This record gives sequence, C-alpha cells and structure tokens, in this order.
Amino acid sequence: VPSSPNLSWTPCYWNFTCANLIVPLDYDNPSIGNITVAFLKKAAKHQPAKGDVLINPGGPGGSGVDFVINYDEVLESLLGGTYNLIGFDPRGVNNSGPNLDCFAGKPATRDYYDQNYYTYDPTSALSMAEHFQAAGAFGDWCSKTVGYQANYANTPATARDMLQYVEKLAESQGKAPEKATLNYYGISYGSVLGTTFATLFPDRVGRMIIDGVVDVEDYYHGSWTANLRQADDAVRSFFQFCFDAGSECAFFRNDSSPGAIGKRFDALLEHIEKHPIPVSDPAIVDFPTVITAFDVRGALLIFIYDSISTFPLLALVLSELEGGSMANMILLRLSSRASPMAAIPRRAHFTSYFLRFCESLSLLTHFIMAYIYCS
Repeated sequence: VPSSPNLSWTPCYWNFTCANLIVPLDYDNPSIGNITVAFLKKAAKHQPAKGDVLINPGGPGGSGVDFVINYDEVLESLLGGTYNLIGFDPRGVNNSGPNLDCFAGKPATRDYYDQNYYTYDPTSALSMAEHFQAAGAFGDWCSKTVGYQANYANTPATARDMLQYVEKLAESQGKAPEKATLNYYGISYGSVLGTTFATLFPDRVGRMIIDGVVDVEDYYHGSWTANLRQADDAVRSFFQFCFDAGSECAFFRNDSSPGAIGKRFDALLEHIEKHPIPVSDPAIVDFPTVITAFDVRGALLIFIYDSISTFPLLALVLSELEGGSMANMILLRLSSRASPMAAIPRRAHFTSYFLRFCESLSLLTHFIMAYIYCS
C-alpha cells in the first residue's frame, strides 16, 4: 500500500481498501520527521455512506486494522450499514510507525523473550521481586534500542492523528477541513483515546461511542484503583448471575446466596493451590501437564472480559474442576498461561503495548493488579 500525505485508498484484504497516511511525528515541529499511520476501510453496505467511523479495539496496542478485518460483520450489526468502518493502527502498532520493536532484526530473540517474560508466580514475594527487576531491565533495554521516536507514540499524538484523518477526508470530499468532525467507536483503552480526543478537540466531535469505559483520570495518574475495584465487582457478578440462574448455572448447587457460591469458589481455588491437578491422559493433552490455581486465575481474568458469552463456560469449567474433571480447563490452559496479555488482540505488538502503557504506570503494576483481585 503506497504512502501518501492524502487519503489514497488501495484495494486490500479481499473486500477492503487500505491507506497509509503520512503524518508528522510532532505536529508542532514537523521538521522532526514523518511516520505513516495505517487505515483500513470496510465500505458501508448502503451507499452513499453517511460518513466514516474510526474504530479502536483497546489495548493499548490493539490493531484496529485486524479488528475490522476479523469483526466487520459484528461491527456492521452494531453500528448499522450506513457508515464506512475505519480500522486504524495507532502509532507503534502493527502496520503504523514508528517502529517500536525492542528486538529489531531479531525475531527469534523477541519471540523467546515474549514466551519467557511471564514465567513468574504472583503469590511468591521472591518471584515478584525478580519480575520487578525484569520489568525495569526491559524498560531500560527498550529505551536504549528503540530511540527517540518512541517519545511520539502516545495517546495525545494518536488523537491528533485521528483529527488529521477526518481533515484529510473532508479535503478529499471538497469540504472545509477545519469543520470536520470525528465519528468514533472505542472499546476499553479505546475509551481513553476517545475521551482524550474529546478533551483536546471538543468542537470536533461528531458521534462517539465509548464502550468498556476506563476511568481516564485514574488511567493517566497511574493508580488504577478504579480498575482494581471494578475487577472485584466483575468477579462477584458471576456469583450473582449463577445464583439468579439457579439450576441453569452448571456451578449452582442449591446454594442459599451468591456469597455461598463465592465461598465454594474460594474453597476450590484454595484446594487447587494446595493440590495442583496432574493431567496425563494422552486423549486430553499432548504431554503431561499440571493444572494450578494460577491457571484458574488466568482463565478467570479472560472470562470477565466478555462475561455475557463466557460465564456459562466458566460455570461449566468450575463445576468440572469441583467434580475432578479437567477437560474444558485443559482447553483454556494455554490462553490462561499466556498472562493478562491474552486479553489483548493476539496480533498486538508486545513492545508497543509496553511503551504505550508507560503513559500511566509500569507494566509490572498492571499485571500485579490484574492478579491481586483473584488471589
């Protein structure tokens, strides 16, 4: 896809079109240099379209390009068929510059590091102390290998890129760019990006949906206390939903209250903590393995990201574990062992996630918070 300072669309990925928009690294000092930001369009079913809706799936570090490619039909059902769906890769993500690869030219090294970075035990003070130092070492490493352009990969800069898009779109349509407004759908971290845009450019907001809303002040200040409290609430909601569903919830056992279900869950987790479950059946696993409380916590974190569709499976997994079966837990083992990063779209780049997250707090703190609530 050629790069251009204007929106120049090229057919790509079956029934989509793509554009690489050249933008300044620093809009206040264009002499520093340029990068390209990748955009992908799924044309509205009903033409002429009412406009374009820019979409960010979260992260930070999620690829909007991949998201629209994979979920275009879902997005059309949510947003209707009258707007063009525009996925874009924020700065440093996937197809967009700058290159934030801390292991540039060494893909095998990067993959090895990604696989081994998360081998820690959040219940062990010694393990967490080691991981704390590893997080610092990774930050120092990236600071020395990525270079100055990493300073320009942040949320306000990405918000300015979105404004650049709508202005270039207006120009291509013969309209006044200074009057162009943004239509936007942002999920999770995407709500941070959307509200940041609205704060910086309040008169340039068209129609905006922010979903899975993050407390933006809490995010930027770095405490993430709201995130921690709401994670607890999300876990407790499973006990309430299971109680309300009664016998339709696989984990329900004529419990007298949601709290009683919670106590059974705590007891199950404590039992697995003390007695990890060996699995050696070749019909279930490719090699001998062990189910730990760490696996259950990791799976739980993934479940609460999409509770409406996943809580029935969570109930089934817990029921099977309580009864001594591991069939469905084995299916989740790899994703839960992958760490909280499993909640981020798989093609998101590890390094871009790390650097973008430094706007608010250390990566280590994010992971600690993710696991404390279910320990």
